[in-house]
Amino acid sequence: MKVGPERLKRALDQAFAEIRDLIVGQGGTVEKYIGDAVFAIFGAPTSHADDPARALRAAAACVEWAEGAKDRPIPLGVRLGAETGEALVDIRGAAVERQQMAVGACVNVAARLQQLAEPGTVLVGPVLRDAAAEVASFEDLGPSDLKGLGTVAVARLTRVSASFARAELPFVGRDAELDLLALAWRRARSGRSVLALVAGPPGQGKTRLVGESVRRMGGDVRALVARCRPGGENGALNPLRQLIVADAGEASLERVAERSRELFDDPAEAARVADALAHSAGLGTSAALAALGLEERQDEITSAWRRYFGALARRGPIAVWIEDVHWAEPELVRLVDRLTVSGDGPLLVIATARPEFAEAAGVRPGGDRFFVELDALEEEAAAELARTAGARDDATARRGGGNPLFIIELARSRTADDALPVTLQGAIGARLDDLSGEDRELLQRSAVAGETFSATDAALLCERDAADVVRALERLADRLYLHPARGAYRFHHALVRDVAYQRLPIAERMRLHARYARNAVHSEDVEALAHHWWEAMRPPDAEWVWAKIPTVDLASV
Repeated sequence: MKVGPERLKRALDQAFAEIRDLIVGQGGTVEKYIGDAVFAIFGAPTSHADDPARALRAAAACVEWAEGAKDRPIPLGVRLGAETGEALVDIRGAAVERQQMAVGACVNVAARLQQLAEPGTVLVGPVLRDAAAEVASFEDLGPSDLKGLGTVAVARLTRVSASFARAELPFVGRDAELDLLALAWRRARSGRSVLALVAGPPGQGKTRLVGESVRRMGGDVRALVARCRPGGENGALNPLRQLIVADAGEASLERVAERSRELFDDPAEAARVADALAHSAGLGTSAALAALGLEERQDEITSAWRRYFGALARRGPIAVWIEDVHWAEPELVRLVDRLTVSGDGPLLVIATARPEFAEAAGVRPGGDRFFVELDALEEEAAAELARTAGARDDATARRGGGNPLFIIELARSRTADDALPVTLQGAIGARLDDLSGEDRELLQRSAVAGETFSATDAALLCERDAADVVRALERLADRLYLHPARGAYRFHHALVRDVAYQRLPIAERMRLHARYARNAVHSEDVEALAHHWWEAMRPPDAEWVWAKIPTVDLASV
């Protein structure tokens, strides 16, 4: 088909807009358009634990889009290449120039795979295939010689799951925590309204603990599950809508009204509850509620949800399970906090959150409010988990430091002993990306000093006022990124330090090692001096990092 340039440009512009929406909907970033090609990245400027799976879901959605576009006046096909790995990402380039945002071997492999792909197919490199092996299926196409890159094992994507579902391993340890949640459930079943808050850093097993607890409650329990998402993440339903869908199967004004009539005999009560639920879940606007003052409106909404859950509980035991409530909007946090205050019916609300949530949100423990704080797995349980995940020796459990996610990913990894699997880098990177830019830079630069460092070390490496640094370090300790350690600070986990350190560009890292060796290491500490000067002058990178700086000036860096 011959098409004029103006008509073709219009068709391409429309296609680019629709494909961009598919990519952004999975948390990706479109870096640039090159002719009729789209270059997108996942994991920057914000990381997610499941970025490999997100990239493949976006790719599969693009193939599905192209299938649906065949009947258009100008049909357009797609062919895609994808790979994951380390890349240097220019965040400023993303925000300002949108050029040369990401540079790395994985970018080149993805580009070559895209050129090699047939229309309507997604070709995947070996690292991405390994990282997404449990959420996607592939057809092995064997090795292929990619121009300028050598021989690379290539696979074709055949299927990707809609959610990040990993194979479940046997539950180990956490007996005390399970006992506490069991007590909370017994109190709820006796007719009381109970809140259980399970707090811990990412990977510590909050979701597995709650899932195991719900399983032990018995088969007659209905768990209504909702998950909060970061504000900038697309495609997630309002958590209150998720709860409505979990019960009624659909979140719409009509279905909410119908469900209320099923639960309440009094038509006036059914209408009042439905009105408040729909308003709070963003399904519609209630003129009656909008006319009330803020406090009265919140009271009415809280009362409606209490009555709704109470009516459900009369038909059979329920547990309301809200994941990652630290991401919730303040209105939802207040609702969760007040649902069980002075409640007069059987209700168990279980929320999971990051360690800092309770204090920041002003949620306080009480007689029917249970706080469960997850620490590292005990040594025996950690070793058992490592074995069931496929570890060949006890080193995996030790290196995992009692964090279940770290232990499982290290055990499943096929990487070298000193390398972190992509999935684990993503999970820890996502945790670091929760921080402000200043706090993230503070952790990354402090990692140059080692797993343990002083406030003076951090101030030197970050070139910030010491008092300001101390306040920031205390804040990071409260959020369990760090632990106070005898006048110093230690990373909450050695692997967190490793990822923070690796995120520093090589040139910045080497210059910081030189600064630290010159200004912070005692002249008689020969071993530490040797380490930091070696990291500052390590070949071959030193040749270009220090190319314009005379050797005599290195001592003053």
